[in-house]
Amino acid sequence: MGDNGRGQLGLGTVTSNGSPLPTFLEELTFTKMIKVRAGQFSASLSTDGQLYVWGEGYFGKFHSPHRIKSGKKLDIADF
Repeated sequence: MGDNGRGQLGLGTVTSNGSPLPTFLEELTFTKMIKVRAGQFSASLSTDGQLYVWGEGYFGKFHSPHRIKSGKKLDIADF
């Protein structure tokens, strides 16, 4: 739920009207997510240490979830 002006809902498109309800991301149903961060871009960490991002940020523009390839196990710091 929220704004989707930068693709941060992961719906595959950019829209200015957003969504008032949580959205289901079919692309991430194959794994369990343990942490999520959202804002102008979104990030999610899976139980096996894979990081997925979507929206627009320093990593680029991905309007649907994109796995960040890394040679090491990643973690998202708690705030």
